[in-house]
Amino acid sequence: MMRRLFVASLAAAATLDGAAAAHDFWIDAHDWRLDAPGGEVGLVFSVGHAADAESWTLKPERSVELVSYGPDGRRDLQDALIYPTAGEKSGARLSLEGEGVHVIAFRTDDAFSELAAEKFNAYVAEEGLAPARAARRRAGGDKEAGREAYSRRAKALIRVGDATTEEAPAAVGHTLEITPLENPFSLEEGEPLRVRIDYQGAPLEGATVSLESLDVGLLPEARRLTGADGTAAFVFPHKGSWKMNVVWTRPLSPDERPAAFNADFETVFASLTFGY
Repeated sequence: MMRRLFVASLAAAATLDGAAAAHDFWIDAHDWRLDAPGGEVGLVFSVGHAADAESWTLKPERSVELVSYGPDGRRDLQDALIYPTAGEKSGARLSLEGEGVHVIAFRTDDAFSELAAEKFNAYVAEEGLAPARAARRRAGGDKEAGREAYSRRAKALIRVGDATTEEAPAAVGHTLEITPLENPFSLEEGEPLRVRIDYQGAPLEGATVSLESLDVGLLPEARRLTGADGTAAFVFPHKGSWKMNVVWTRPLSPDERPAAFNADFETVFASLTFGY
C-alpha cells in the first residue's frame, strides 16, 4: 500500500546552514514491498527528521552512485535517477528482479559547510562526533568556526515477492555504513534488531546511532552508542516505516584537505531505511 510521504518545512533547523542544517539524509520509498519480480518502486531523497522532512535537491554533479544489491546481483541504477523539475521531487524510479531483499545504495560526493563556533560545537555534541571535539580542544580551536567537507551514504531495503529468509543483507562497502545483523523482516515481534556500524571497513566504537519512525508519533526517537564491536540493538514495532542514522568524522591534515575546500574535517552521514 502506498504511503504518503510527509513533507514540511525545516523550520526547526532554519537557524543553521550546511551539513548541520541538513541533519539526517535518507531514501524514502513509495512501497517497501513489491508483490512480484519486475515490479516498479518509486524512491524520494529526504533530509531533516520525520516531523520536519523535506525533499533533497539532487544535482548531477553530487550523485556518485546509485546501485542495488539483491538476488539478481549488483545493478547500476544511475539511469533511474530523477532530477527535480517543477512537478517532481528528486529520487528514482526503478524495477527490481528476483524474490528477496534488495539493498538500494546511494552515495554523493563532498560538499562544504562552515558554521560559527557555537553552532559547530552544538552540532558536534548533538551528533556525538568525538574526533572533532577532541581535535578542536587539542588545538584550542573550539572558539573558531568549524569547516567540514561532508558527503552522504544512504541505503534502503525493499522486499520483492513472498520469499523469506533469515539471512541478513550484506554490507555494500560504504565509507560509513549501517548493516543489519539480522533480516529485519524475519524477526519476531519484540525481538531486537542488531546493527553494526562500519567506518572505513572496520567496526566503529562510540558512534551514536538513532532509530526514528518515519510515521510521525509511532515511537519516540531512540539513540544508542555502539560498543567495541561496532554494534547497537533496537526493539520497535514491526509496522510502518523506519530510519536509522549515524554520522562520523575525522580530522584532516593540511595535505589531506580537498583542493576545493579549506576543510578541517571529513564527515559522512549514513542512513538505513526499511518498512513493513
